[in-house]
Amino acid sequence: MNTVQRISLTGALLLQVLLLSGQPITVLSTSAASGIEYASEDGPIQRVFAGQNLQAEGRLKISEGRSVNVVYEGRKIHLEGPKEVDIAEMVSAANTTQSSSFISRFWDFISSSVTNTSSAEDVENYHRKYMTNTRAGIKGWGNKENSIAFAAYFSEVFGVPELPLQWDSIAGVHHYQVSIIDRSTDEIVLSAMARANQISIPLADLALSPEAIYQLRITADKDGETITAPETFFSYEPEAVTTFIDNLHQKRVFKSLTADEQLLFIPHALEEAGYLYSARQHYIDLVAADTTNQLYRKVYASFLARMNAPEEAKAIIK
Repeated sequence: MNTVQRISLTGALLLQVLLLSGQPITVLSTSAASGIEYASEDGPIQRVFAGQNLQAEGRLKISEGRSVNVVYEGRKIHLEGPKEVDIAEMVSAANTTQSSSFISRFWDFISSSVTNTSSAEDVENYHRKYMTNTRAGIKGWGNKENSIAFAAYFSEVFGVPELPLQWDSIAGVHHYQVSIIDRSTDEIVLSAMARANQISIPLADLALSPEAIYQLRITADKDGETITAPETFFSYEPEAVTTFIDNLHQKRVFKSLTADEQLLFIPHALEEAGYLYSARQHYIDLVAADTTNQLYRKVYASFLARMNAPEEAKAIIK
């Protein structure tokens, strides 16, 4: 894979974990929609579902034939009924066990994703902190009045034959100029005009080299002033995503996960590797396949917040 100029995504994902101050217990999955309940010391009994955070001051009641997986401090804990579990005691016992650093990072990623998207306000706060700490050095970030903004998943590595590009519309602008430029030669590979804030780009028809880095440029004229999008670069590697996922399936850490956990691990790994648009597509498919799964929605919303798409993120968790 080409090395596109970017912030280290691995470091950026680690940052989202560090933004937390003490993780709660996150419900990863349940074996059934009923038969698993949680009660805090002074609160009502609640049904337990994936994507929920539980506080340590409470108890889990698991009926016979039911099971639940929870995540705490980089560890996955599997509980089977019939039993009643004091969560504080469970946490204390978990702190004496060890987990591999790589898989711990994934569980921390799940916990922080849920915590950062519990409400629209949480999403906004997380987006602001993340962008301030990881994107502040990117030209154009934060200057919304004089910049054309679009999500960060329209960057890094593309593999799709056609890219449905869209961006925030600017009041008073009647058309936008979209260009793709070979960074090494300054050759303009594509120049097109869009009368709305979107355009479909036929990447497969542009004879793009997988060895090259390209700049995606969007400009517009408003009252005699040229407005531009922040500098964005990408490579076009149609076989790379398939190869990456095939290789991922062979890794020991991937094989150690359940089938449902693997579905979440794939877009997480794609994001770390810079396949941002492909990661987004996997999250979309996850949510579409199980529209009631709050864990899928919250992890996807966390991704969208990191991609500088907070309004999309808020819409996902409504």
